[in-house]
Amino acid sequence: NLTLAILYRASVGGKPNLVKIENGQIVVIPSKTSSPLSAEDLEVKEIINLFIQSHEAGTAKDTQLIRAAALISQKIYAGKKFPSGQTYLGHTINVAKTTAKWGADAETIAAALLHKLSAKELDHVLRYGSRSKKRDVIAGNSAKRIKEFITKLSAITQLPYFDGKYFVAVKGNFTLQNYMNMVMLMSKDAQTMLLVFADKLETVPASSGADERNYRYQELLHIYAPLAARLNARNIAYCIRNEAFRLSRPAHYARVKKETEQLLGQNMEQAQEYLEKLGQEIAVVLRANRVEDVIIQTRVKNLYSIWEKISSSRKPEYTDILELKDIFGIRIITQDVARALTFIIDYSDSQQ
Repeated sequence: NLTLAILYRASVGGKPNLVKIENGQIVVIPSKTSSPLSAEDLEVKEIINLFIQSHEAGTAKDTQLIRAAALISQKIYAGKKFPSGQTYLGHTINVAKTTAKWGADAETIAAALLHKLSAKELDHVLRYGSRSKKRDVIAGNSAKRIKEFITKLSAITQLPYFDGKYFVAVKGNFTLQNYMNMVMLMSKDAQTMLLVFADKLETVPASSGADERNYRYQELLHIYAPLAARLNARNIAYCIRNEAFRLSRPAHYARVKKETEQLLGQNMEQAQEYLEKLGQEIAVVLRANRVEDVIIQTRVKNLYSIWEKISSSRKPEYTDILELKDIFGIRIITQDVARALTFIIDYSDSQQ
């Protein structure tokens, strides 16, 4: 019954581990120095996963850039908070996560993570005239683009501040239409607009007062939601209207959210995932039956639209969420409508 135990370093699973031979068996000894990922590290991992989902052709260089920006932000934002108590790191991670969900490129996501750095801090970590290999420095063309994104975002956030009551009555050079034109002119590209929209969605902490929430509500509803719709960014416009709804009528928002999720039997994110999966299955069925050039679009009706429909005098027939028949929606775009409809009916019947 002699047990022979020999401790040595070996590579197990591609990583160096401490193992021992015991009764002729190799046993891995768990490392005492390893520690679980922090909450911030898990958030960064989620951001990278969201990026990969949106960019099948994304490279290792892209993910390295996001990790580098995250590392820099964790180091420089450490301990920094807004007057509301929200941390700089929490705010920038939320903005980065939102841009990643919307399909932003790696440099835009990196800009989201770094956009609260001071000009001096940016000059220190962004070296677009060199090829530095330091972990806390981003160099080359990526550094240049990140700096451009952040500079444009900063300029847009410094546009004239409107009193909440003034939004719907501005005249002259500051009409709402001119204001939207100014934002588009200053952004110059779609990636910057993604950054602007994401930042606006994260500008109102839970601890803000009624006046601040009202101002942000007016800004989101009268400027940024119409601007997103004007740019054909429908899902972003929905997100912005939802946030405006939450800010302006928090009690109604909470009630509609609770009742809708009870009806669906899942939360809104799970419902959207389910619907997207269903859309993919329908696309497979249609293509397998030679219905070509099919585009499938899915959407879960947003909370603002649900509330608007059941509370508006324009739709007196709808007074309760249970009466709505369009909470889930799938749009199928194809030239071969009759053929597609035949197979959709067959598919629907098979799922009963």
